[in-house]
Amino acid sequence: MMQDQDWEVVVLSKEINKQIKTRTNEQTENNTKDIVIKKPSINFQQAMQQGRMTNKMTQKELALKMGVNINTIVNYEKGKEIPTNLFISKLEKLFNVPLPRIKACKTKTKTVE
Repeated sequence: MMQDQDWEVVVLSKEINKQIKTRTNEQTENNTKDIVIKKPSINFQQAMQQGRMTNKMTQKELALKMGVNINTIVNYEKGKEIPTNLFISKLEKLFNVPLPRIKACKTKTKTVE
């Protein structure tokens, strides 16, 4: 019996070298970074909803006028997404009302390398 092909098992693997470094509490405390987190205020959410309702618009109509998806408007009003200041300025022009801007909060986080 003669074989036409030579079949060999080939195993491809990738070696991952992970070194876990242990540090003392002092070293960990020195490795902190300030991260700026933008958080929508309840005032903005209410002002956006109030402006939309004052102009007798549905969320769908507002989304069409602003050129965004309806889910974007819903998430802005619920505070799940953060609008850009450009988007807020477009809303201000549409509603003819000043809206509160998004404020940034600073938090410190620890980084371990």
